[in-house]
Amino acid sequence: MATVPPSPPPPPPPDPDRIEHEVVDRILSIRLVHEGKANALTEHMLQELARRLTTQRPPDVRAAILTGAGDRHFCSGAELGTDAMTGWAERIKRIERGIQTVAHAIQQAPFPVIAALNGDAIGGGLELAMACDWRVARDGIRLGMPPARLGLVYTAEGLRRFADEIGMARTRELFFTGRTLEARGARDIGLVNHVVGAEELLPVAHRMAEAVAANAPIAVEGMRVVLRAIGEDDAPDAKAQQWRVRAFGSQDLAEGVEAARQRRQPEFRGQ
Repeated sequence: MATVPPSPPPPPPPDPDRIEHEVVDRILSIRLVHEGKANALTEHMLQELARRLTTQRPPDVRAAILTGAGDRHFCSGAELGTDAMTGWAERIKRIERGIQTVAHAIQQAPFPVIAALNGDAIGGGLELAMACDWRVARDGIRLGMPPARLGLVYTAEGLRRFADEIGMARTRELFFTGRTLEARGARDIGLVNHVVGAEELLPVAHRMAEAVAANAPIAVEGMRVVLRAIGEDDAPDAKAQQWRVRAFGSQDLAEGVEAARQRRQPEFRGQ
């Protein structure tokens, strides 16, 4: 009788705090997964997320969507944990640095990143959403910044990110009161761009990403760089000129003009 080889051991269970990702039709979808802790951010998650946006970024991506697991939470910010106060403070500082690293990676990516807020976005989770190019929110979710209720002074870079998007007065109100806003109220002050029903959230975000992916990558990235330079007062005219020279010499511009003349969809290659 033939000997039956032993069954291979089952694969190890996935980490409870992790980043899931996939690329379909040049669109990178990223999910924050830590469902037992309201998708709270850990150092491990932030390191993995930074890698997915930088060194492990697929080369053919033209747009990305950032969302959370489940239907209750996009991200509740830094995992508070149960450390003693000294250890807690040091860990939170490391997570804050991780949030800034990821926010910088989002802003420096060569493609737009759309936040699809499937659930509540609180604290550092909301800051990651604010680093994205725009935000689509599920109707009924809550958004808020609670550092004043914890006794914490937020980072200057994080505060600046909100002030640039919604203005100084609204940033003061959001942070000083620590109150949460419903999605529609958040839309009224510019925290989110669109509010949709739960069943429409990801389809709407994907349609937006598809519209971006169909356009010329050099044009999209160039305008993204220039808009960022305008916000940072970092030589926007010089950067615009550099990218305009590149665009005028590109095959994509020739393809775009020819496609418009022939009334067909262009096929851009990023060249």
